[in-house]
Amino acid sequence: MRYAITWTGYGKDTYLYGSRLTFEEGRAQLANPLIPAGNALFEWRSFADYQAEKKAAQLPLLKKGQSYRLILEARMLPEESLYLRIGFYNAFQEEIGFSVIKEGSGQFTYPKEAHAYQISLINAGCELLDFQHLLLEEVLEQEELKSFKVLFLNERYEKDLKTSSLKNEKGVMIVQGKERDDAFSEDFIKTLKARYDRERMPETRLFFIGTGDLENQAALYARSALAGGEVYLMKEEGDLAEAGNQIYTFQAPEETKALKLLAPIRNPIDLFLQQPQLC
Repeated sequence: MRYAITWTGYGKDTYLYGSRLTFEEGRAQLANPLIPAGNALFEWRSFADYQAEKKAAQLPLLKKGQSYRLILEARMLPEESLYLRIGFYNAFQEEIGFSVIKEGSGQFTYPKEAHAYQISLINAGCELLDFQHLLLEEVLEQEELKSFKVLFLNERYEKDLKTSSLKNEKGVMIVQGKERDDAFSEDFIKTLKARYDRERMPETRLFFIGTGDLENQAALYARSALAGGEVYLMKEEGDLAEAGNQIYTFQAPEETKALKLLAPIRNPIDLFLQQPQLC
């Protein structure tokens, strides 16, 4: 199950005091530097009193005892200034528990005692918000992991790629900032190897992706340290780059194999729907 949860209109669950809220092309854009921290900007419910509220339930039914992944797709200022709260309710609409998801994505388990749930978008100092959607999907006990991608991200791409929602995702490791600077250290290689060993399956393909001069060297070094995997390097000039035992000729950056691997990472929904084409 994969379900996109949108915010497409006003309602009694919308925080409007002093807010400028607009809806355009399926996105909600909100500006209000004075929203108190801890207030819900919007709430979605799996239950609704149609006679009173004149609207149907906004969330899909969940399986009792099943684990789910919830991803926030949004741009905000300051960064990571929102979090998600999932409240669980019994048949009398009394809250019996809750889960909190920070850093853009996380998992929760729907309690066996629950009859309904509510997702709240909670302010933690957000002043500007461009909300796209929430993505809700089942977490399978034995998810098939076709590829494990280690992306060494050059700072010039950090604003373009929606990395915050991918930090905790299975099969994707984003290396940026201080972690990128430490990519040649023994501690980083140990962390990388431990995560890859924990998540991989027998058929999982390992990719190292470089997106700049330093990042290319880090990708090559990581492949050597793990003694396996495929390397894709990005060059702005049309020269040759060595990746493992193969030589690749790079044209314009938008035509490189590295960018073909980056394409589904730019859109996290595509990351779940399909694997990148290596051609």
